[in-house]
Amino acid sequence: MRNGTLTRTGPRLGCLLLAGLLFGCNDAKPGSAAPGSATSTASTAAASTAPASAAQAGAPASTAQAAASVTPKIAAAVSAASVAPPKADAPGDLPALTAALSAEHTVGFFALERPQALVARVDALIAQLPEETRAELPPPVRDPALRRQALGFDPTTAAGWLSAGLDPTGGAGIVMDERIEMPIIALKIADRGVMLATLNRMGAQASLGAEAEGVTPVTIQGKTGYLGMRAGYTLVLPPDNAEKHRAAFAQILKSDTPLSTSSTLKRTFSDGVRVLSVSGWISGAALGRFIKTKQPEAAVMADFYSARFEGLGLAMGEDGGTLRLLAGAKGVTALRQLFVPAGGVPDFAAGLT
Repeated sequence: MRNGTLTRTGPRLGCLLLAGLLFGCNDAKPGSAAPGSATSTASTAAASTAPASAAQAGAPASTAQAAASVTPKIAAAVSAASVAPPKADAPGDLPALTAALSAEHTVGFFALERPQALVARVDALIAQLPEETRAELPPPVRDPALRRQALGFDPTTAAGWLSAGLDPTGGAGIVMDERIEMPIIALKIADRGVMLATLNRMGAQASLGAEAEGVTPVTIQGKTGYLGMRAGYTLVLPPDNAEKHRAAFAQILKSDTPLSTSSTLKRTFSDGVRVLSVSGWISGAALGRFIKTKQPEAAVMADFYSARFEGLGLAMGEDGGTLRLLAGAKGVTALRQLFVPAGGVPDFAAGLT
């Protein structure tokens, strides 16, 4: 844990962005520029604590001796976001799609970027697997040529995604907005007609209805959802109970302050992770409001957590990543109580270092 961030550098991620083709279509013109990844300022200082001594806890002498030789590796090295001034020397990339989300109402998102590089890395990992392991994978997964044939384009190149109508520079994601009860899809589409043709070539039986107040019906295999434009992105409301949520979806399409300007978001992604591949984020305040609206009986719990934690973010790049929890002063206290032993360290942990 470093500067309030759980940091891990390890094996490359094995994620594919093929499910994003479930829906799509866009009013954006071909060749339109995608919003660039913004940088942010880092913040927060570690608030470290030491384990409580066995003597203070009234532990037996033998336990006290064992406890003295142990330094817990989880020692509440968490950050009070409002305490330390931001650092300007370690900015990290922001997920591109945050330019099309609401700063006030976004509960959270999970996003994939640069799908061509992600698929290429997965191919490289699969190629290193033993032959007997590869043989158990579906043919289009283990054989790039078969996959290109099935999709009709090469997903390991930006040109391939563009030929399918998708602009890979904008990434794609699943988004939760507090004004609606179901997640929506955010895609950066380069050409609506080409995207429709791609879906139909894959057997989706896709068609569009007439637009009304910025909302367009989209039918996939007989089921109808809705799509609309916001800040150059296509937002898609899946077909499950789509009509029930149409009015709320129309509100989400209206422009307001973008999430990319949020200071909480910027602090969450301030650890210098560049060239993002996978990212995720949850707003403590918006999540608390959402829970209280949908489950009033959980209001006390929602208030407890939203008063202590501003946000939680995941950032994974080509060389590693971070998991950061932004905790206020009350949150730091709660984490210390959670991770610091209240008494002597148990005997079975005495050998840990």
